Amino acid sequence: MPENEQNITPNAPNGVPLEPAAKQSAKKSRIVLLIVAILVLVGGIIGLVFFVQWYNSPEKISLDAVSNLIKAKSFAASGSINIKAKDTDLPVKALKLDINNNSSYIPNQSDIKAELTLADNTKITAAVGEAVTRDGVIYFKLSGVKTAYQKIMHLLDPATSMDEAKTDDQFLPIIAKIDQKWWKVSIPELMKKYDKTNAKLYSGMYQCTVDTLADITNHSGELVSLYSKHQFVKITPYQKQDFQQVPGHNYYEYKQKPEAMAAFINAVPDTNIYKNFVACVEKIDQMPKSTIKDLKKPAKVKAKDLDIDEKTKEYNLSRVKNVLGIDKGRNFAHFYNETKYSENIKATTSLHFVYSNQPAQVEAPKNAHDIDELISKFMEM
Repeated sequence: MPENEQNITPNAPNGVPLEPAAKQSAKKSRIVLLIVAILVLVGGIIGLVFFVQWYNSPEKISLDAVSNLIKAKSFAASGSINIKAKDTDLPVKALKLDINNNSSYIPNQSDIKAELTLADNTKITAAVGEAVTRDGVIYFKLSGVKTAYQKIMHLLDPATSMDEAKTDDQFLPIIAKIDQKWWKVSIPELMKKYDKTNAKLYSGMYQCTVDTLADITNHSGELVSLYSKHQFVKITPYQKQDFQQVPGHNYYEYKQKPEAMAAFINAVPDTNIYKNFVACVEKIDQMPKSTIKDLKKPAKVKAKDLDIDEKTKEYNLSRVKNVLGIDKGRNFAHFYNETKYSENIKATTSLHFVYSNQPAQVEAPKNAHDIDELISKFMEM
C-alpha cells in the first residue's frame, strides 16, 4: 500500500462517517431478531389470552364436564324432588321425595323416602329401597306402605276401618305381606317359570343389556370422542342467586342442542360397545333375524323428537329454570330444575353428584323373599 494511502472510512453526504458493511449487517440482524422476539412474545401473550378464554369458555367447560361424567366409574346422586299444589281443589297438597343413590350404573343401590301431604295437612310417609347387583338381579324393599295405604283408604272412605282384622279389603293382606321385607326379582328366573316358550329369548336379551350397561365405563374413551364431535350440551352462565347454591360452584343454564343430540344417538351404533351388544344378541337362541337386522341398522332419531322446548309447549309446561352447578374439577356437581305444570302446581328438583373412580359396591340383601311369593298371592285373588 502506498505510504500516503490511508484506511479511511467513507463519509455519508452529511459528513457523518459510514459504518463498515459487516457492522451494518450485524446491527440490522439484531434489530430483526428484536422485532421477531417482540412479535413472538406478543403472539404468545395473545395466544395465551385466547387459550385462557377458550379454556374458560362455556363450550370447553361443558365438554370437560361431560367427558368427566362419561369417564367416571360411578357417580352418586342425592337430593330431593318437591311437587307443590297451591290454591287447588286437589286432595294432595305436596309430595316430597328424598333420594340417595350410590351409582347410575350397574351395580347400584338407592333409597327413596316419600312424604305425601294431603289437603287437610295429613302426612303420609313411605320408603323404597332398591339394589341391582352385577348379575342384574333386582332387590327392593317397601317400608310404611301398609300404614300409608290404610290412611289413604280411610280418608277416601271414613267408614273404612284402620284395623286389619276388621276390614274385608282384599288388597291389604298383600300390601301387609310386601311391607318391611326385601324382595328379589330375577328376570331370567321369572321368564323360565311363567313364559317357557320365550324364556331364552327375553332372558338372553335382558342379560345382554345388563352386561352392556355394566361394561359401559370400559368404553368411556370412545364415548368421549363421540361426544366431542357432537356436543349437545349447551351452557350459559347463570348469574342469579334465586335458589340454594353450593359455594365454590359455577352455575350455568342448561339447554340441549337437538341436532347435535340426534347426531350423537345416530352415531352410537358405530361404537364398539353397541357392536358388542349386537354380537351378544346374535348368539341368543330363537332371536328373530328381523330383530337383529333392526339392531344393526336402527331407525334414525330426528332432532325434532328431542327438542325439549317444543315438547314443553306441546304438554303446556313452563320450564322456569334448568341449571347445572359445575365444581372446580369441572364435574357436574349440582342439578337444579324448576318446572310449572300450571299456575298453581310447581315442581323443583335439586340433586347433588359425587364422582368416583371405583365402581359402586353393592351386596345382595340377606334373607330376601322371592317375588314369586307375591305373584302366587295375586293369582289366588
